Amino acid sequence: MEAIKYLEENYKFFIAKNKKSENHLYNNIRENILLTCFQNYKNVSFIPTIGKDIFDGLSNSLESYGIEKICDVKHIGNRSNTDFTIKYLQNGSEKTIDLEFKNGANKVDKLPQFLQLYTTNTEVSLIKNIQHYHQYYYENYLDQILNLVTNIKLEKPNYETYIKDLNTTDKKCFHLDLYEQYKKNKISFNKIVKNL
Repeated sequence: MEAIKYLEENYKFFIAKNKKSENHLYNNIRENILLTCFQNYKNVSFIPTIGKDIFDGLSNSLESYGIEKICDVKHIGNRSNTDFTIKYLQNGSEKTIDLEFKNGANKVDKLPQFLQLYTTNTEVSLIKNIQHYHQYYYENYLDQILNLVTNIKLEKPNYETYIKDLNTTDKKCFHLDLYEQYKKNKISFNKIVKNL
């Protein structure tokens, strides 16, 4: 089977630590391996001898979320901020989710991007029992961060405004002002963030 051959021949690139100049090449290989795994989810004849850990890990994760079947996978890659658009069956309903592959940690919850899910994304409910990072940060750390801002009056917005502005590109918003303050107070800000 061609898909198994591809996985086995390229597994070494999936797990390799590469130079920055090789990022594009290695990430394309990694994403193609994941595409192969998505396409063969629940395929009982797909049994690689090399790279089985990747396939089994992905399959176990999909099963733990009650995904019955992958209906369609689109590999988007570098054209957008998402790598895959996946249509799947869950509890008999067809759903769609965008996924981005992140390389560089042994566990997904160790990647900062894992917590940077859009709060307004209804498909985020696929991840069970996790309070939205934005809400957690707003309720537990934003006041501490704002206490570090001394040279301008930066008021904490209500939560609805905070979320609405989170994904905006508007140059006059709370998050841009906060970022400017971060650049001036990096050391103090980072001490708080390290305790998150």
